[in-house]
Amino acid sequence: MKTMKLPWPPSVNNYWRTRVIPAKNGKRARAVVYVADEGKDFKEEVRRVFGSPALIDGPVDMTIVAVPPDGKRRDIDNILKALLDALQGLLYHNDNQIVHLEITKAEPGDGYVEVKCTQHS
Repeated sequence: MKTMKLPWPPSVNNYWRTRVIPAKNGKRARAVVYVADEGKDFKEEVRRVFGSPALIDGPVDMTIVAVPPDGKRRDIDNILKALLDALQGLLYHNDNQIVHLEITKAEPGDGYVEVKCTQHS
């Protein structure tokens, strides 16, 4: 089992950005979705805290305790995308390996997430 304390992730609303590429030379305008700087910074911080990869092969069970940084109203599911993406390549090969995911929102505190991950049995 791997347990780690990680920084508070950006919400999905701050993780992604969309840029519209204007119509040109008869081609229609299109939207390009990309990871925003806040998302990239979070991924880098997780890599720094995590250290060297400890990849689990096969199915994974994960339990998360989310301790918000303040009492602001939050949708707990909005932090999952950034967190699960940041752990990809460090804890598991791909987040599609997760077969059981449990998340609990704790009382506000220092703004972190505690992640426990085990090989699914």
